[in-house]
Amino acid sequence: FFIIIAMSITNLTNAIQPVIVGTWEFSTIAITKSIPLLINGCSAVDAIEIGIREVELNTDDQYFVGVGGLPNSDGIMELDAAIMDHKLRYGAVMGITDIKTPISVARTVMEKCVHNILCGEGALKWALDHGFTKESDVLTESS
Repeated sequence: FFIIIAMSITNLTNAIQPVIVGTWEFSTIAITKSIPLLINGCSAVDAIEIGIREVELNTDDQYFVGVGGLPNSDGIMELDAAIMDHKLRYGAVMGITDIKTPISVARTVMEKCVHNILCGEGALKWALDHGFTKESDVLTESS
Protein backbone atom coordinates (compact mmCIF):
# COMPACT_ATOMS: atom_id res chain seq x y z
CA PHE A 1 0.00 0.00 0.00
CA PHE A 2 1.06 3.57 -0.47
CA ILE A 3 1.16 6.49 1.93
CA ILE A 4 2.09 9.89 0.53
CA ILE A 5 2.85 12.90 2.71
CA ALA A 6 2.71 16.43 1.35
CA MET A 7 2.46 19.84 2.91
CA SER A 8 -0.14 22.36 1.85
CA ILE A 9 -0.66 26.01 2.73
CA THR A 10 -4.16 26.96 3.75
CA ASN A 11 -5.54 30.08 2.07
CA LEU A 12 -7.15 31.49 5.19
CA THR A 13 -4.22 31.41 7.61
CA ASN A 14 -1.18 30.70 5.43
CA ALA A 15 -0.43 27.89 7.88
CA ILE A 16 1.33 24.83 6.55
CA GLN A 17 -0.75 21.72 7.11
CA PRO A 18 0.27 18.09 6.54
CA VAL A 19 -1.68 16.15 3.94
CA ILE A 20 -1.44 12.36 3.93
CA VAL A 21 -2.99 10.15 1.28
CA GLY A 22 -3.35 6.40 1.74
CA THR A 23 -4.42 3.88 -0.89
CA TRP A 24 -6.06 1.17 1.23
CA GLU A 25 -8.61 1.18 4.04
CA PHE A 26 -5.98 0.10 6.56
CA SER A 27 -3.89 3.14 5.60
CA THR A 28 -5.98 5.00 8.19
CA ILE A 29 -3.99 3.20 10.90
CA ALA A 30 -0.77 4.78 9.61
CA ILE A 31 -2.38 8.13 8.92
CA THR A 32 -3.92 8.33 12.40
CA LYS A 33 -0.51 7.65 13.93
CA SER A 34 1.44 9.98 11.58
CA ILE A 35 -0.66 13.18 11.59
CA PRO A 36 -0.03 14.16 15.24
CA LEU A 37 3.67 13.46 14.80
CA LEU A 38 3.84 15.78 11.78
CA ILE A 39 1.85 18.49 13.54
CA ASN A 40 4.32 18.33 16.44
CA GLY A 41 7.35 18.76 14.18
CA CYS A 42 8.40 15.20 13.44
CA SER A 43 10.06 14.72 10.06
CA ALA A 44 7.92 13.18 7.31
CA VAL A 45 10.22 10.15 7.04
CA ASP A 46 10.09 9.54 10.81
CA ALA A 47 6.31 10.00 10.88
CA ILE A 48 5.65 7.66 7.99
CA GLU A 49 8.00 4.97 9.30
CA ILE A 50 6.29 5.09 12.69
CA GLY A 51 2.85 5.03 11.05
CA ILE A 52 3.67 2.11 8.77
CA ARG A 53 5.12 0.15 11.70
CA GLU A 54 1.69 0.51 13.35
CA VAL A 55 0.15 -1.22 10.33
CA GLU A 56 2.85 -3.90 10.17
CA LEU A 57 2.40 -4.77 13.86
CA ASN A 58 -1.41 -4.53 13.93
CA THR A 59 -2.99 -7.97 14.19
CA ASP A 60 -6.49 -6.68 15.02
CA ASP A 61 -7.45 -5.16 11.67
CA GLN A 62 -5.26 -7.35 9.49
CA TYR A 63 -5.72 -7.61 5.78
CA PHE A 64 -2.63 -9.03 4.14
CA VAL A 65 0.40 -7.02 5.29
CA GLY A 66 2.65 -7.34 8.31
CA VAL A 67 2.35 -9.65 11.27
CA GLY A 68 -0.57 -12.01 10.81
CA GLY A 69 -0.89 -11.25 7.10
CA LEU A 70 -1.07 -13.83 4.35
CA PRO A 71 1.92 -16.14 3.90
CA ASN A 72 3.18 -17.28 0.51
CA SER A 73 2.11 -20.60 -1.04
CA ASP A 74 4.73 -22.43 1.06
CA GLY A 75 3.33 -20.99 4.30
CA ILE A 76 6.24 -18.57 4.77
CA MET A 77 5.61 -14.95 5.66
CA GLU A 78 7.57 -12.80 3.23
CA LEU A 79 7.21 -9.06 3.67
CA ASP A 80 8.02 -6.07 1.48
CA ALA A 81 8.47 -2.39 2.25
CA ALA A 82 9.80 0.74 0.59
CA ILE A 83 10.40 4.29 1.74
CA MET A 84 11.50 7.49 0.00
CA ASP A 85 12.51 10.87 1.37
CA HIS A 86 12.18 14.41 0.03
CA LYS A 87 15.60 14.13 -1.65
CA LEU A 88 14.30 11.15 -3.69
CA ARG A 89 16.56 8.72 -1.83
CA TYR A 90 14.83 5.39 -1.37
CA GLY A 91 15.30 2.00 0.18
CA ALA A 92 13.31 -1.18 -0.18
CA VAL A 93 13.25 -4.77 1.00
CA MET A 94 11.35 -7.55 -0.72
CA GLY A 95 10.60 -11.06 0.41
CA ILE A 96 12.20 -10.49 3.82
CA THR A 97 11.32 -13.13 6.43
CA ASP A 98 11.35 -13.17 10.23
CA ILE A 99 11.29 -9.38 10.62
CA LYS A 100 8.12 -7.71 11.94
CA THR A 101 8.85 -4.19 10.74
CA PRO A 102 10.29 -4.28 7.22
CA ILE A 103 9.65 -0.54 6.81
CA SER A 104 12.40 0.12 9.35
CA VAL A 105 14.77 -2.21 7.49
CA ALA A 106 13.92 -0.39 4.24
CA ARG A 107 14.82 2.88 5.92
CA THR A 108 18.25 1.58 6.96
CA VAL A 109 18.77 0.48 3.34
CA MET A 110 17.89 4.02 2.22
CA GLU A 111 20.21 5.65 4.74
CA LYS A 112 23.16 3.25 4.97
CA CYS A 113 23.36 0.89 2.00
CA VAL A 114 25.08 1.40 -1.35
CA HIS A 115 22.16 -0.47 -2.91
CA ASN A 116 18.54 0.65 -2.93
CA ILE A 117 16.73 -2.69 -2.93
CA LEU A 118 17.57 -5.88 -1.04
CA CYS A 119 15.69 -9.17 -1.46
CA GLY A 120 15.15 -12.39 0.45
CA GLU A 121 18.11 -13.75 2.37
CA GLY A 122 20.20 -10.68 1.51
CA ALA A 123 17.56 -8.41 3.04
CA LEU A 124 17.40 -10.55 6.18
CA LYS A 125 21.21 -10.62 6.49
CA TRP A 126 21.29 -6.81 6.14
CA ALA A 127 18.63 -6.46 8.84
CA LEU A 128 20.44 -8.75 11.27
CA ASP A 129 23.78 -7.04 10.56
CA HIS A 130 22.14 -3.69 11.39
CA GLY A 131 20.64 -4.53 14.75
CA PHE A 132 17.27 -6.03 13.88
CA THR A 133 16.22 -9.20 15.68
CA LYS A 134 15.07 -12.34 13.90
CA GLU A 135 11.52 -13.11 15.07
CA SER A 136 9.70 -16.34 14.43
CA ASP A 137 6.20 -15.19 15.35
CA VAL A 138 5.24 -13.23 12.24
CA LEU A 139 2.55 -15.83 11.47
CA THR A 140 -0.54 -15.86 13.66
CA GLU A 141 -3.56 -18.14 13.99
CA SER A 142 -5.44 -16.01 11.45
CA SER A 143 -2.59 -16.15 8.91
